[in-house]
Amino acid sequence: MIRLYIPFYSDKELLKLTIASAQRQTAADVDVTILDDCSAEISGRDDLDLDADANVKYRRNPVNLGMVGNWNQALEGDAGLAAIVHADDLLAPDYCQVMLDAAQAHGDAALYFCKANVIDQQGRPVFSLPDFVKRLLFRHRGPATLVGEHGAAALLRGNFIFCPTVAYNLKNLGDIRFDPRWRMVQDLDLLLRVLESGRSIVGVPTAAYHYRRHQQNATVQYTRNLLRFREENQLYLEAAARYRERGWLRAARVARRRTIVKLNLAYCTLRDALALRMG
Repeated sequence: MIRLYIPFYSDKELLKLTIASAQRQTAADVDVTILDDCSAEISGRDDLDLDADANVKYRRNPVNLGMVGNWNQALEGDAGLAAIVHADDLLAPDYCQVMLDAAQAHGDAALYFCKANVIDQQGRPVFSLPDFVKRLLFRHRGPATLVGEHGAAALLRGNFIFCPTVAYNLKNLGDIRFDPRWRMVQDLDLLLRVLESGRSIVGVPTAAYHYRRHQQNATVQYTRNLLRFREENQLYLEAAARYRERGWLRAARVARRRTIVKLNLAYCTLRDALALRMG
């Protein structure tokens, strides 16, 4: 079985599309749960216009937990696969089967990820240079395993894992959770701690997820207000110190240089300057 958790706070119409994509999965044993973090748009399952027999559970938090707190609820089980699907994204029909197959073939891994296609507000394919770079950084034709220092250095050169594509093997993940002190880099932080713990990460080359880029997307907002870059800078410096202490000198060097952070900041600055000039 794979359990799909959809954390939700706003934009009910996009959530409905996400739910519909979860219901179209080709895999037989799929469980879907909405994690409502005190949304103002809905107060119960009936507000989602679901069929009475739709196999979709609904849980509303008694208090607002925030993004990370809500995500961590999906990791509380001790067995099976769990995926945290963003409430504005879409799953390809074979997503769950791709993850189940990866878990069957690589049962000792802590988590699995796949490639993603990027779409806009209307669900149309869209080009994004940062996302194009992610695809270049992960060009394997078959499953690839990330372990230890080599895996950490690869992710620090450029995090090519789309966070919501990840399925977590709860038994192997253990007590590793998202750190609530982060608002933007909690995914990369968790991935690095998985590798530091001696656990492995497996990626498959199938594009089974549709990641939506739009103006209300948290990544877009945190890039615009520079929170993203402040957190990335802090995370990289902390990782450099940890890796230097444990003797992971290659990974420490990559983290200390922060090349991808600087390049992305320069790209965003240039893009915004050009937009102002043309506008």
